[in-house]
Amino acid sequence: MTTGNSPCYQLRRDAIAIRKAGVEAVRSDFAVAHQTDWDGRWLTIGEQVFDLKNAQQLIVVGAGKATAGMLGGLLSALKDSRKKLPKIAGWINVPEGSAALLGPYQNSITVCQARPQRCNEPTKRVVDRTERILSYVRSAGRNDCVIALISGGRSALLCSPIEANEPIRGFDMQESTFRVSIDRFGKQCNCGGCGRPKSS
Repeated sequence: MTTGNSPCYQLRRDAIAIRKAGVEAVRSDFAVAHQTDWDGRWLTIGEQVFDLKNAQQLIVVGAGKATAGMLGGLLSALKDSRKKLPKIAGWINVPEGSAALLGPYQNSITVCQARPQRCNEPTKRVVDRTERILSYVRSAGRNDCVIALISGGRSALLCSPIEANEPIRGFDMQESTFRVSIDRFGKQCNCGGCGRPKSS
């Protein structure tokens, strides 16, 4: 039996503390909040500084599995500053099962669960919701600020086919992505929401 003063106990406690600190450091909400500062005029994110003196809007868009957490960290840092902000609006696409946005900005920014979990193929819903993201970006004025939150999984959450003489249909994109996935990984879809046969 190890005691609180034994070398083994100390090593175990240190190992647990190191692991916990490592996990906390890479949490998407913590990482973004730690890199964000707002003083009422200047918005600093990492090494980038933006002058929002004349901004009417702060638009937040994005896509990816970690973007709900990233959004939470960004908004937490802005709120904690207690400084007046421009109007906040936006849209992010996340997989089903992602955390919903709570707090004072839940009616300003939409967290859209745009595709089933474990399904990495673009869907019509993703294409439609990507257009909502683009509409927010297009609405930005000369002095407004647009923040894009991007993380892993965005390839199936941010999709806007190029229109040409023969536009690429959503189904064609989905089929191509599925075929590439089969050829490369030998796996089939497990989401249960796209009609594909499940892998065993």
